[in-house]
Amino acid sequence: MGKTAVVYARYSSDKQREASIDDQLRVCRSWCEAEGIEIVREYKDYALSGKTDQRPEFRQMVANAPESDYVVVYMFDRFSRDRYDSATYKKMLRECGVRVVSATEKVEDTPEGGLQEGLLEILSEYYVRDLARKVRRGMEGNALKARNNGYKVFGYDTDPETRKYVVNEGEAACVREMFARHIRGESVNSIARVMAERGWTTSTGKPVDYNWAYRILNRRAYTGLYSWGGIEVEDGMPQIVDE
Repeated sequence: MGKTAVVYARYSSDKQREASIDDQLRVCRSWCEAEGIEIVREYKDYALSGKTDQRPEFRQMVANAPESDYVVVYMFDRFSRDRYDSATYKKMLRECGVRVVSATEKVEDTPEGGLQEGLLEILSEYYVRDLARKVRRGMEGNALKARNNGYKVFGYDTDPETRKYVVNEGEAACVREMFARHIRGESVNSIARVMAERGWTTSTGKPVDYNWAYRILNRRAYTGLYSWGGIEVEDGMPQIVDE
């Protein structure tokens, strides 16, 4: 009986797209065809990071072992970007007689190959951690300049060129009215109910509620304070209400 394989493909949401799954599958299929290996199943996780094992298709693949002789991935980092998870699950699969192989990274089934594979896993994890550090540094730089770091704040839009917040006059009028009502003694619940009746919704499209109104009435951004990740910039936001 010939050798069999399952193919595992994954992409994370950071600057990747669903089409990358198709690219991975194409390369893995070509590799299996060249090696004379029959593919018995394909597993695909969409927009899920390899830094965690909380991936439904991945866990199902491991649970189904040994349904094949190999697990074929485009690169080892598609299997996992955490070297401890990688070692743990590869050991589980080996105990079921299943070997994880990469269609693009030639690693022999020898002690030297094991060392090479381990180095690839370490480099993959380093890449993720280094990228997170660079992203954080970039976001801190944005914050120091009071730029939008990807967060929608009710009452504001974002200037596409400067990435700074600008007032959305329609939403700002709602904010001003909410503060005025609260100053006159109206309860948060009552204010939320009025705004819901007028058709205002949360960022997810649901009718506004007490929690939404409470956050707005306690958000200092409306007085001009920009805040992100412990960084505060006075007058970093266009003022909608005064102190």
